[in-house]
Amino acid sequence: MGRLKGRHSKISHFIEAILKDGGHEVTVADASEAPPPPSLYDAVIIGASIHIHKYQSAVLRYITHHIEALNKIPGAFFLYASPSHLTMDEEHKEAAKITNDFLEHIGWKPLMTTQIAGALKYTQYDFFTRLVMKRIVRGRVVPPTLLKIMNILTGMP
Repeated sequence: MGRLKGRHSKISHFIEAILKDGGHEVTVADASEAPPPPSLYDAVIIGASIHIHKYQSAVLRYITHHIEALNKIPGAFFLYASPSHLTMDEEHKEAAKITNDFLEHIGWKPLMTTQIAGALKYTQYDFFTRLVMKRIVRGRVVPPTLLKIMNILTGMP
C-alpha cells in the first residue's frame, strides 16, 4: 500500500511476487484509490515515502481510519527513500525518527518497520558491486530486512 508510482510500485510488486511464490494471496493497493479494509486480511504491509518530512496524506488517512483493525493483525511498515537518504547515518536516523514519530502519533503498532532504498544505479557502481546487485535483482535474493518482515507476517521461522 502507499502511492503506487515509480520505484514504490516496483518495491510493492516485488514484495507481492515473493509472497505469492510462498503460496500467499496478496493484494497490492494504492492508498489514494479506496483500498480495501485491513479486516479482510490476515496481515498487512504498508509502505510510504516521506515528502517534506511528512508521509503522504492518503496513507495517513488510511491508517487513521483503520487503526483498530490494523492493530489487531500482524503488520509491517516500510519507508521508501532514495538511496542517498539511507546511506548517510544522520539522514538515516532522521528518517527513522520521522517514521517512529509518525507511527506513535497515529497509534499504529506494526510488528516491524524498515527503510528500503530506492533506485539502483548500476552504472555508478564498480564492476564487482554491479555484478552482485544484478544478481540480487535477477535471482530475487531477498534482502534480510525484507525477508524478516515476510517471515513475521506469514508466521514462518
